[in-house]
Amino acid sequence: MDYIETDNILENIDGLIGLQEWLGYITPVNLKDESKKVFEDETYNPVFYYPGLEEDVENQIKNYLARFESDGSTLGEIFEKKYIEITFLLNSVKSIGHPVRYTKTSINLFGKPDEELVKEAYKGIGMEVEEEKENVSQENARRELQEHMDNYEVDFRVVIDPNIYIPKPDYHKRLLIIPDRPRSRQSIDRLKFHEIGFVDEKGGALPGHIMRYHLGSQQPYKIFKFGTGFYLKTEENLGVLVEKKAGVFSKKHEKEFRGRVIAAHLALENSFSDVYNEMCKYDFSKEDAFRLALRAKRGLKHTKDKGGTTKDYFYFDTKEVEELSPADRELLSVGKVGIRDIPDIKILLDEGELVLPKI
Repeated sequence: MDYIETDNILENIDGLIGLQEWLGYITPVNLKDESKKVFEDETYNPVFYYPGLEEDVENQIKNYLARFESDGSTLGEIFEKKYIEITFLLNSVKSIGHPVRYTKTSINLFGKPDEELVKEAYKGIGMEVEEEKENVSQENARRELQEHMDNYEVDFRVVIDPNIYIPKPDYHKRLLIIPDRPRSRQSIDRLKFHEIGFVDEKGGALPGHIMRYHLGSQQPYKIFKFGTGFYLKTEENLGVLVEKKAGVFSKKHEKEFRGRVIAAHLALENSFSDVYNEMCKYDFSKEDAFRLALRAKRGLKHTKDKGGTTKDYFYFDTKEVEELSPADRELLSVGKVGIRDIPDIKILLDEGELVLPKI
């Protein structure tokens, strides 16, 4: 088996149907129009339209998948897990608009919140939070985030992008942020640590999303840069953990994450308007309630139907990564890997196939 060839194949597929691209496919193109209808009528269930997977892109993906090989080795198993995740992502995109099929693929990819987690989320959902003053311009936010990355010699650029609705890194070594919207001091600090990472010596060093990409790029195989299979829960858990250790995790953010669990849970058996009104009941603004319901119901065309996207419970369910030993947590700095990869990482480090980067 040619590991370099297989690594290249998976990187090419990931660029076509990886998690970043998948998020684009499940983002409705008519958000603004449908949000206005919801704000005017709280019983309205949006009808969403999506970009769609082009035939030539699907054919490229299938051709790459047909060339994939695995040999049962430790590294081969890591490649195999990524292959499985990619097939799930492809099935997810092809199932958009079909509530039962789409929801099944979401559960295959991400699981779903269990009853205990939902009960825990409800316990604090009624907490009162202070509104954060949005008085920092996006240009000032961009400059501050760029300085934070430059301090650690991370070769990413912070770019204001008019075509996004949430901040996110991309494959062109950019952190994209939303234009024309002032940000609060707290949100900038959260973004700084969640996306880039690091705390003081007492709290230890923890990489965020972009730093994990940067560290993964130092490995001999690119899969540790763009992400092993099913690594996303660990990725988001680490982002939240570094926020907590840096002291920037606020009650407002905690309430948001509790709302995400509840919304993901409710969406499986309820309509968009049911989820939206439940969020409003717990003092989320109309805009925040819409966003929470959207995150849970995206992937569906007719949001009156049951089902949706289940991954949002990741952000509240951080117990597993918090309970890791310091030694095991350090192993997660080899790149974009998950907790389930730790036994394989130990083997690959012993075999000299990976290096443990110094942060």
